[in-house]
Amino acid sequence: MPTSHYINQLKKYRSHRFLVIGDLYLDAYVWGRMTDISREGPYPIIEVHKKTYYPGAAGNTAAQIS
Repeated sequence: MPTSHYINQLKKYRSHRFLVIGDLYLDAYVWGRMTDISREGPYPIIEVHKKTYYPGAAGNTAAQIS
């Protein structure tokens, strides 16, 4: 279906209110490069370049609705 169809469908919900019930999570992502493997176990040693955080679970749903 064309994008305009979805946009028209979404416009119908502008005056509605929504309640999202559920768990709020904070999804954390670590971006970097693996430099070595730990001697204590099979765990990667990461050289961290950046970290990003996004809402997860019901928090993601609420963010997408808004």
